[in-house]
Amino acid sequence: MTKNIYFIAADYVNGISIYKSLKALKVSGEIIVFNTSGRNMAGKIFPELTVLDGITDGEKLMDYLLSFDKSLNKYLFLTHEMFHTTLWVNRERLKEHNVIYHIGNQNPELILDKTKFLENIKVNSNVPVPTSYSIEQLGNIIFPVFVKPKSSFMGDKKTPLEKAVIKTSSELENYLQTAEKLGASKNDVEIQELLSTQTCDNISISGWYDKEFYQFYQTQKILQHPPKRGNGDVVKLMKLNTIFEKQVLEVMKILDYQGPFEAEFVKEAEGNEYKLIEINPRFWMQHGLIEQLSGHLLVARYIGISAMVPVTKYQYWMYTTIVPIQLAKLRLSYIPYLLRRDVYKPISYTQSGKFLLKYLKQRLF
Repeated sequence: MTKNIYFIAADYVNGISIYKSLKALKVSGEIIVFNTSGRNMAGKIFPELTVLDGITDGEKLMDYLLSFDKSLNKYLFLTHEMFHTTLWVNRERLKEHNVIYHIGNQNPELILDKTKFLENIKVNSNVPVPTSYSIEQLGNIIFPVFVKPKSSFMGDKKTPLEKAVIKTSSELENYLQTAEKLGASKNDVEIQELLSTQTCDNISISGWYDKEFYQFYQTQKILQHPPKRGNGDVVKLMKLNTIFEKQVLEVMKILDYQGPFEAEFVKEAEGNEYKLIEINPRFWMQHGLIEQLSGHLLVARYIGISAMVPVTKYQYWMYTTIVPIQLAKLRLSYIPYLLRRDVYKPISYTQSGKFLLKYLKQRLF
C-alpha cells in the first residue's frame, strides 16, 4: 500500500486550517509543517505537530522533497507564493517523485504578475479590471492611484515593498525611488486606479475549480488591519452573486485553472461596479470557513478523497489571534463578534492566548 505524507507550507492560521481539515478527514500518514514565518504558531498550539525549520527557498524545498522515497504520495499544501515558480520549473521531476500540489495548472507568472494577469483578463474576457498605468504613462496618470509590487515574491523572497495610496506625482516618484532602493525596478511596481478603500467593498469568490467540478463561496470583509488595505480579520458569508460566479468561471477557463483559489473584487471608488484585482492560487487566510461549510471539500479534493458532511451554522470567520492586539488599540468594533455562535474560529481563544504567551516569552527571552 502506498504511504502518504502531507507537507503544509505555513505555520500560521492558513496552515492550521489545513491541519485541522486533515485531522477531520482522518487521513493516514505523517503531517509536517514548514516554519516559514519564524513564529511557529502551529507548533506552539499543537505540540504533537512536526514543525520543520530551514525550508527558506526553492532549492532547499526541492532537496527536501526529493529526499523521500519515490513510492510515497507527497502532498504539498501552499498558503503563499514563495515556492510557486520553483514548483513550475521542476514540475516534471516532481511528478516523477509523486509530489502532488496545485498552483493553478499553468505558469504561475500568468497569475502572480499582477500586470500580466490583469492585461490577460482585460484582453480575453469581459470581466472588469482596474485601469493600470505603465511607467511610460507617468505623465498621464489621474491621481489618486494605488501602488503595490507586481508580485508578492521576487523569486522565492518576499517583496519588501509595501502597498500605498499615492495622491501626487512627487509621492509617486518617491515611492518608485524607494522601490529601487529595496532592489526592485520601477517596472516591478503596479500602478492602478484607486478603488474603494471601504472594508465592506471588498468581496471574495473562493473555493475550488477544475474542468470537471467547481464549488464557489462568496464572502465580504467586515474588519481588517491595516484599516484600508489589510488582511481580513472578520469576514461574512454572503449569498453567491451569479454575476461574480459567471465572471470567475470565465477567468478560470481562460487560465485553465485547477485547484483552490481566492478571487478578490473591489468596488470602484465612484460608482457601483466591482473590479477583479487578483487571484490567489493557493489556500488563503479565511479558507477554514469554507472548509466547515463544505465538509473540508478543498483539502479533500486536493488529496483525492470524498468530503465530509458540512457544518452549516457558521456565517462569519474571525482571526482570533489578532483580536487582543486590535482591542488594545481600542478598535472596539471587534467586540460584537467575540461571543457570536455563528463565528468560525480557526484558533480558539484559549489557543490564541497560549500562542501569544509563548511568542511573547520567545521574543523577550
